[in-house]
Amino acid sequence: MEGTLLAAAGNDKHVHIYDENTKSLILKMKNREEFVGHSNRIFAVKFNPNDSNIIASGGWDNTI
Repeated sequence: MEGTLLAAAGNDKHVHIYDENTKSLILKMKNREEFVGHSNRIFAVKFNPNDSNIIASGGWDNTI
């Protein structure tokens, strides 16, 4: 599945992962009690080029 996923983010404070082949949402990343998520708009999201299981995001809340 490498190269077929798209990560997107914005106003809703969640990172969305889409399958580019089917053009469908496959995952919406949400906060869990043990992990703190974003509390404001996300302005950047990127897959790690060495490990496609890792995504970095940055937001207006100064959280990475």
